[in-house]
Amino acid sequence: MPALIGNRARAALLGLLLVGCGAKTGLLVPERGMDAGAPDAGVCPDMPVPLVRRQVETVFLLDRSGSMDHTWDGRPSGIGLPSRWSIVRDTLASVLPPYDQELWIGAKLFPDGLGCDLTGGLDLRPAARNVDPLLALFEAFPEGGTPAALAIQNTLADLDRDSENPRVFVIAMDGGPNCNDDPGTPGDVCLCTSVRRACLVDPPDGPQNCLDDIRTLETVRRASEDEGVPVVVVGIDDPSRPELSDFLDEMAIAGGLPRAPGEGRRFYSAREPEDLALAFGQIAELISRCVLSVPDPPPPGAQVTVSVDGVVLPRDPARMEGWDWTDEARGAMAFYGATCDALRGGDPVITAEIVCAE
Repeated sequence: MPALIGNRARAALLGLLLVGCGAKTGLLVPERGMDAGAPDAGVCPDMPVPLVRRQVETVFLLDRSGSMDHTWDGRPSGIGLPSRWSIVRDTLASVLPPYDQELWIGAKLFPDGLGCDLTGGLDLRPAARNVDPLLALFEAFPEGGTPAALAIQNTLADLDRDSENPRVFVIAMDGGPNCNDDPGTPGDVCLCTSVRRACLVDPPDGPQNCLDDIRTLETVRRASEDEGVPVVVVGIDDPSRPELSDFLDEMAIAGGLPRAPGEGRRFYSAREPEDLALAFGQIAELISRCVLSVPDPPPPGAQVTVSVDGVVLPRDPARMEGWDWTDEARGAMAFYGATCDALRGGDPVITAEIVCAE
């Protein structure tokens, strides 16, 4: 999809953040780092401050399970067609370069090795100009299961807690998550992520092939709601396994940045390799354009009113239309629906007034 980085580079911030204590107003203060400085976090300033566009730490959690070595249509490798693993790599190589400075890219591959092994944290720490290091990780060979819940848990634990940047996870898989020794459902009745007989073998191998639904949804919700890290879900969508795609929809909704209702699947569905390029392009635009930050988070009890081109925009905790905090502790907010579309297509004037409690 066409890159918008040229237009975005001409401005370091989008709109104005108007901050007032009671009915106070005033002139814009300089950006952070200039002589006038910036208000301390948690303090209600008596003058406006700008809404800034910080680099978003965008961590790609990439499924390197054994099935990623299959061709796109699920056949074993070695028949002269590219594997899913190589298609994902080539797609990221074509989509991400225009965002190499805008997005601070990091990565976690899962599993670490054979089976369901996953012990380490980040394989690539978020930073600018990280597209090439990300692509170098694809030298690893796909093998093992799909421990998505553990990948999210380990990555959350390894994030830099002192960073002021917003954070977003982008998890890409070719099926449902598994690798739970005790998924809560016996292998003979669980939703099997592989062929049915794979779930019928003796523990722990059999149960590990069952869909790890409960733990994964709880982990995704904790990341989004408790840790302030939305989780965007990309899936290679097998039309013969709609039940797995249904679960990816649930993951996407729990993650806080799903596709809009009425657009088909709520996760970013890839039925063909071309769909994968479209999905990653849309996600890069979404993260770089629709996630904005307050320079200093509002103090507890403050009332926040956001306007777009002078029209008040409601806060929507359901995250379908309007805005909502993604990480209030870091002052990060995301915009949804028509407002996100407007941000992706131009530069509407967005203002926010924070009225602090007396």
